[in-house]
Amino acid sequence: MGCALAFAQAQRVAATQQEIREQRFEVLVERATTDLLRRINIYEYGLRGARGAVIAAGGGQITRERFRLYAESRELAREFPGARGFGFVRRVPQAQLQDFLAQARAERVDFALQQHSAHAGDLLVIQYVEPEAQNREAIGLDIASEANRRDAALQALRSGQPTLSRPVTLAQASGRPSQGFLFLLPIYGTDDATATPQESARAVEGLAYAPLVIDEVLAGQALINDELSLALYDTDGTQPPQRFFAEAHAGDAPHAGLVRRVALSVYGRQWIAEVKATPAFSARLNLPAPLRTAQLTAGAAALLATLLYFFLRDRQHRRQAMVDDAHMAAIAENAGDGIVGLDGRGRITRWNRAAEHIFGRTTAQALGQRLQDFLVGTGGASAGALSRTARTELTAQVERDGRRIDLDIRSAPVVARDGHSLGLAVTVRDITEQLHADERFQLAVEAAPTAMLMVDAQQRIVLASRKAEELFGYSAAELRTLPLDALIPERHSADHAHNVTGYLRAPQPRAMGQGRALYARHRDGRDIPVEIGLNPVRTREGPATLASITDISHRRQLELQLQATLDRLRLAVAAADVGIWVWRLEDEEMEWDERMFEIYAVPPALRDGGGWVAFWQSRVHPDDLQALQPGLQRLRTLGGTYEATFRIARAGETRHIQAAAIVEHGPDGQVERLIGINRDITAQITSQARILELNTSLEEQVARRTQELHQALEDARQATRTKSEFLANMSHEIRTPMNAILGLCYLLAGQPLPADARTMLQRIQDAGQGLLAIINDILDFSKIEAHRLEIEQQPFALAAVLDNLASVMATACGDKPVALVVHAPPAGAHYLVGDSLRLGQVLMNLLSNAIKFTERGEVTLGVSREDDCTAPGQVRLRFWVRDTGIGIGPEQQAHIFQAFSQADSSTTRRFGGTGLGLTISSHLVALMGGNLTVASALGAGSTFSFTLAFATAEAGQCPAPAHAPAGAADGAARRRLQGMALLVVDDSEINRDVAARILGGEGASVALADDGGSALALLAQQPTAFDVVLMDIQMPGMDGYEATRRIRATPALRHLPVVALTAGAFASQRDKALATGLDAFVAKPFLVDTLVQTLLRVRRRGDAAAPDALPAPAHIPAPAPEPAPRAGPTAQAMALDAQRGLAVYEDPAAWARALGRFMHLHGDEVLRLRGAGPAEAAALAHRLRGTAAQLGLVDVAAQAGAYERALADGAPADAALHALAQAMEQAGAAIAAYTRQAAR
Repeated sequence: MGCALAFAQAQRVAATQQEIREQRFEVLVERATTDLLRRINIYEYGLRGARGAVIAAGGGQITRERFRLYAESRELAREFPGARGFGFVRRVPQAQLQDFLAQARAERVDFALQQHSAHAGDLLVIQYVEPEAQNREAIGLDIASEANRRDAALQALRSGQPTLSRPVTLAQASGRPSQGFLFLLPIYGTDDATATPQESARAVEGLAYAPLVIDEVLAGQALINDELSLALYDTDGTQPPQRFFAEAHAGDAPHAGLVRRVALSVYGRQWIAEVKATPAFSARLNLPAPLRTAQLTAGAAALLATLLYFFLRDRQHRRQAMVDDAHMAAIAENAGDGIVGLDGRGRITRWNRAAEHIFGRTTAQALGQRLQDFLVGTGGASAGALSRTARTELTAQVERDGRRIDLDIRSAPVVARDGHSLGLAVTVRDITEQLHADERFQLAVEAAPTAMLMVDAQQRIVLASRKAEELFGYSAAELRTLPLDALIPERHSADHAHNVTGYLRAPQPRAMGQGRALYARHRDGRDIPVEIGLNPVRTREGPATLASITDISHRRQLELQLQATLDRLRLAVAAADVGIWVWRLEDEEMEWDERMFEIYAVPPALRDGGGWVAFWQSRVHPDDLQALQPGLQRLRTLGGTYEATFRIARAGETRHIQAAAIVEHGPDGQVERLIGINRDITAQITSQARILELNTSLEEQVARRTQELHQALEDARQATRTKSEFLANMSHEIRTPMNAILGLCYLLAGQPLPADARTMLQRIQDAGQGLLAIINDILDFSKIEAHRLEIEQQPFALAAVLDNLASVMATACGDKPVALVVHAPPAGAHYLVGDSLRLGQVLMNLLSNAIKFTERGEVTLGVSREDDCTAPGQVRLRFWVRDTGIGIGPEQQAHIFQAFSQADSSTTRRFGGTGLGLTISSHLVALMGGNLTVASALGAGSTFSFTLAFATAEAGQCPAPAHAPAGAADGAARRRLQGMALLVVDDSEINRDVAARILGGEGASVALADDGGSALALLAQQPTAFDVVLMDIQMPGMDGYEATRRIRATPALRHLPVVALTAGAFASQRDKALATGLDAFVAKPFLVDTLVQTLLRVRRRGDAAAPDALPAPAHIPAPAPEPAPRAGPTAQAMALDAQRGLAVYEDPAAWARALGRFMHLHGDEVLRLRGAGPAEAAALAHRLRGTAAQLGLVDVAAQAGAYERALADGAPADAALHALAQAMEQAGAAIAAYTRQAAR
C-alpha cells in the first residue's frame, strides 16, 4: 500500500516537471535560432559596404590598392566577427580573359587563374579579398568553375539580392570540408532602377563576396550553452538535407525527449536547425527528482512495517524457545551418549541417565561435583583443561565395576546473548569396544600381503600399512601428512580424479579403473604399475575407503615380454603369409587359423564346423594325395619334421601349396598332435615360369636395342661432325672478310684523314671488333658445348691481369660519367698458377656488361682473399664486379646465365649483345672450379661474384709483362720486322694486299702467292729467300695442309718456319695444323702485335747464306710510304707521353678530351688520398695508376705505383704522396698546354 502511494506521488511530480521543461526548452530554441539569423544578417552590411566601395571607385575600375584602403578603413574583425573577410569577384567574359590576366598580373606578378573545371561561360574570378593574408589561397579562383558556387552567383545576379551558397569547402579553409559558404551581392555597372533583369545581367561588373566558415561564424557567441546541442542542415527539398555543422553532442539522444527541428530561410537557402536538450538543461532547472519523492514516501511506509514485523517475530521466538527447551531436555535425558552440563566454575549442573550408566554415579551424586574428579590417570587433568571458548576433544578413562572404561569426551562452550560464557556442554561416549575393534583392524591391515591405505571423505590418508611404506618409499607418519594426489603420477592425475568421482557416486567394493592401466608414484619419482581394490568402511570420524594396492611391476614386465613375443610371432606369420594348422591325433580333428580358411577358400558360414581333415583331403589333387600319405604316416609314428609341396583344387583353379610340420609329444612321450603350416606359392611358381619366358624376350629386346643404340650414337656423332664443319666453315667465311676489313682499318688509321673520316673509321673498327667478339663468343660457346675447352695451369701475375683490364676498360667508359675502380691484389696473392687468359676473359665480360648498363656512377672490380683455405701453397680469391646501373629483377636473374639470354627483350633493343657473355663466363668459372652468382635489384645496380682456388707461384716463374699494344700511330717509330723476308700465301687478293701493307709497314719484305702450288714453286726457285711463310689453310687447289706437308718433305725447306694464318678458329683446326708441321697458329682477323710477336718468335735463324734477292712480281704492290705523324701539340716528356696516348686513342682530339676528363675526375685525388684510410688509399692509388698509364701520364702512373707499394709494405708513405702530388701538378700543366694547342 505504501509503494502504491509512492508511485502515484512520483507520477504527478514527473508530469508537472515535464511541462516546465518543455516551456523552458521552447524559449531557448527561439532565442538560439533568432541569434543565429541575427549573426548572419550583420554580414549583409559588410557586403553592401564592399559593393559601395567598388561602385565609388568606378565599378570595374576598382584597383587592388583602393580596395585595400577601403578594407583598412573598416574594423572588419570588430564589425563583422566570424567573417574571414570581404572581397571583389570580377565578371570576365571568355573573350576578355587574356586582357584581364594581363591587367591582374600587372598589379601582382604572382596572380594565377584557378579553376575546379573548365567551362564555356563567363568567368567569375576572385580578384581582391581582404584581409589578404588569411585568404591568399582564394585569389584567382573562378567560382563559376564549380557548380555550388556558380549556382549561388547566378541566383544573386538574377535576384539582385544577397545570396548565400550551398555548403562548400573554401580554398582558404580546405581542412574544413563542406563547412564554408560564399555570401554574394551583385555589383552592376548601371544604377538605373528601371532596368530589366536582362539589362542588369549584362551590366554586371562582378560581385561583392564574403567567405564564411560556420564554425568561425558561431565562435565566441552565446547562441546556445551547454543546455542545448545544435546541428545545422542545408536543404533544397530535392535531396536529403546536408549537415554542415554539429556540436560535439549533437549525435546523442535528446534528454527527456526534448528535440526541435526549425526551418530557417537564410538568404536564398533553406536551413534546418536541429536543437536537442542536454542533461545540463534539466540540471539548471534544479527540479526535485520524482523518484526521490517516491523514495521518501516508500521509506516511511517500510519503516512502519519493519517495526511491526520485529515486534511480532520476537513474541513468536519466545514462545518457540520454551517449546525447544522442553524438547531438548527430553532428548538429552534419553540420549545414548552421556550429556553433562558444567557451569562457569566447572561444576556439574546436568547429568543424564546415560552419564549415570557410564560413570556409575546417580544424578544426585554428580551434581555440584567436578567432572575431572571422576576420571583416572591423566584424564582428570585433561578434563580440567576443557576450553571455555572453543570446542574440545579428548580421551580419558573411568573405573567402573573394577575395570577401566575408555571414554571419548567432547565439549562446546555455552554462550549468553551478550557473549559471555555460561559454562560447557559435554558429551561422553564409551569407546572401549571401538578401540578393541580398531586394534584388531590394525592387525588385519598389517597382516595383509598388499599395501593398505585408508582415506577419509576429504581424500586424506588416515592409515598406512608397512607394505604401503615399502611401496611408496614414505613412512606411515609421512604418508598421513601427504595429500592423496602426491602418490599419483601427474600424467595420470586426471584419470585418477575421474575414477575417484565414479567410486564416490556409488561406493561399494570394486576394483578401481577396470580395463585401464593404473600407476602410483614412488618417492624417487618413478611410476609403479598397480592394481587397486576399494572397500567402503565406516569409522568414528565418518565414512572412509580402504584401498588394497598391489605392485604388479614384475607381472607387467612378464606381460609386456609375452605380448612382444606374440607380436613378433604374428608379424612373422603375417610376413610369411602362411596358414597354421594343428592336427589332434586323439580325435583326428584339425584346427585351422584364418589364413588356412583363406588359402582353401572356406566360406565363412562353414568355418565354425569340423571335419577339416576330410575337407583337406578332398581339396588335394588325387595324384599328390597318394604321394603325401607315406610322409605323413612316418611323421605320426616316428616324429621329426615333414616338408612337401602339393596342388589343391580351389574354385575351379589349381593352386600350389608348400607345407611343413612338426610333432608335439605328450607326457608319456607319444605323439599327440601335428603342428604345421601351409603357404600358397602359386604366384611364385607362376613367376618363375614367367621369368623364364621374360628372360628369353628380354635377350631379344636387348640385342635389338643395342643395335638401335649403336645407330643412334653414330647419328649423333655425324650430327656433331656436321655442326663442327658448319661452324668451321662459317667461321672461315666470316673471318676472311673481317680480316680484310680490320686490316684496312688498321692501315687507314695511319693515314692523314679528316676528323669526320677518322670518326667514321673508328666506328668501323669498333663495329668490326664487336662482330669479332660475337664470333669468338659463339665459338667459345660451341667449344663449351662440345667439352673441348680446356683450362691452362700456368704461372701469372694477378696485378698484370688487373692492370690490363683497367687500361682496356677505361676507354670503354668513353664520355660516360662513370668511374672505373680496379682494386689491387690482396697480400699473398700477387703470383698465381692458373689460366690468366680465361680469368681475364671472364672479368672483361663482367666489366663490359657493367659499363654498358651503367649510365652514371661507378663500376668496381674487386678481389679479396677468403680465409677458409688452409692448405699450404694455396689461396682462395673472391672476385666481384659491382656497378650502380639499372639492375636486374628477380624474375630475370633466374635465367640470366642461360645461352642467348638477357634481362628482357628491351635490353637487346637498347644495349645490343648476343646474350652469350654471361653464359660463357659462367661456364669458364665452373671449369676453373667456381660458381658465378649475381645479387641485384632493379634500380640499385648489380654485383657479379665468384670464388676460385689458385696455387701460389714465385715472381721468377711468371712471364714478363707484354708491352702495351701498339697501333698504327707508332708503327713508324718501331719497324719491328726490319730485315725480315716473308712469304704470304692466301687465296684472297684483299687479304694478301692487307697483309703486305701491314707487314711492309713493320719493315718486312713481303712476297705473295695465291695458293699452295704457287708458294711451292716460289720456294723451289729460292729456298733460302724467306725467313717465315704465312700460310692460309683453306684454299682452292692445294690447301695449306698439303703445302705444309710438302714443305716439310723438302730437305731444303724442312726447317723453314710456317705460320698458319687462317680464319679457322676451332681447336681441332689448330691441332690439325700443328700436327701437319706448322710452327704456330694465328687466327683471322689477326691483331698486328700478336702476328708480329709470333713472327719474331719463329723466324729462322742461323742460315749462313744471305737471302737471295726477292722477286718482284708485277702484281705485288709496293707498300705505301709511312705517313708522317700528324702535327700535334708538344708535351712535356716526363709528364705526358704522346706516343703512348695516341697509340690508344689514335685521334689527338679524342686524347685531349680524355685528358680533360681525367683532370676533372682525378684533379683532387691527392686530397682524397690524404683523408682516406690505408685500404681505401691503396685502392684509389691503384685506380689512378691504371688510368694514368692508359692516358700516357707516365710520371703520375709511376708515382701512384710507388705510393701504392709503400702502403702495401706498411712503410711511411708521406714522401711518396708528396712526389705524387708534384707529378699531378706537372701533369695538369702539361694537359692544359696540350689542350690549348689542340684547340688551335
